[in-house]
Amino acid sequence: MRRIDERYLRYPFYGSRQMARHLAREGVSVGRHRVRRLMRLLGLEAIYRKPRTSVACSATIRMRTERQSG
Repeated sequence: MRRIDERYLRYPFYGSRQMARHLAREGVSVGRHRVRRLMRLLGLEAIYRKPRTSVACSATIRMRTERQSG
């Protein structure tokens, strides 16, 4: 857990898969699901851009305002 926490401070964008690969390169034999469970236990979550599925594009907003004003 200490190693995962240390690596997370340096690489906060690593998820469980990449963290498991990184630890394997360092010689720590640990599976992805165990890393996932430990990261969840520590409250760690990978930082990445979330999908913005409900945000309208600017053209849609323009059409709405033109319709309302007209």
